[in-house]
Amino acid sequence: MLGRLRRIFGPYGCVQFMHCETGRGPKGRRVLQRIADTLGVPATGAVNDQFGLGGGNLPFGYNGPTVTAIPRGAPLSDWAKKLPDFPGVSVM
Repeated sequence: MLGRLRRIFGPYGCVQFMHCETGRGPKGRRVLQRIADTLGVPATGAVNDQFGLGGGNLPFGYNGPTVTAIPRGAPLSDWAKKLPDFPGVSVM
C-alpha cells in the first residue's frame, strides 16, 4: 500500500519522521530502508525520542541524532548525482 504514494514524490522528495524514534536500532533502520526503497526517496528518522516545544507547538527540526536511508542503500552522493537538473537553474 505504501507503494501507491510513490507517484506523489518528485525526484527531490524525502520522507521525515519527526515525532518518534523511527531510526532507532537495526529494526528502525530496516523500516527506513524499506520506505526509501519503496518510495524512491531518502527516508530520515530520529534515533532518540522526540519531544515537541510545548504548548502544542511542533518542532521544526530534530532533537538529536538521525539516520537516513537512501533508495537501494546507495550513498547519498550517488543518489544525488542521478537527480535531474533543477528546473530554471543553469549548471556551469
